[in-house]
Amino acid sequence: MIFSDFAREFAAKKHLGRKAILRVETWPHTKREHLYAEDPAIIARFISEIKQLAYKNLKAKVYLRGQAEDYALVVPSLFRNTANASTRCTLLQAHNDFCNRLPNLHRLGRFKRPNLGALLQHYGIKTPWLDLVDNLSVAAWFGTHIQDATNSGWRPSRQKYGWIHIIAN
Repeated sequence: MIFSDFAREFAAKKHLGRKAILRVETWPHTKREHLYAEDPAIIARFISEIKQLAYKNLKAKVYLRGQAEDYALVVPSLFRNTANASTRCTLLQAHNDFCNRLPNLHRLGRFKRPNLGALLQHYGIKTPWLDLVDNLSVAAWFGTHIQDATNSGWRPSRQKYGWIHIIAN
């Protein structure tokens, strides 16, 4: 069962529809379907059910990605705005070289871990990693906050909606 089929089936549950606004919509500008829900408890239930379904049918684990913007593609920061395969290869090689040199430049233990790119993205460095979580609260936070370049931190988004992408392995 694909996401939109499950989302339509979930949204059609009469007892849920009486409790909250819940529907499957298609944005005209992206032509992509999404589940619209106003109640966080309904979102939590949807995520729980889709996790169970993915494991039962596919033995897959479900991860979440919160974003304050609805981007057309979910792409790691290193490859955004780069369509050329040769450029992507060059960027990936530069990232790998940086990760190999960093432990010798800084003696901190955190820079010696095997998957250093997963840590570096939290320092604002563009990496080939997607920041995925398995916790709905964390995904919701990232779906409602944006990086603030003026103070090197985060601030609440001014967008009307936040987005949580569901990704199964």
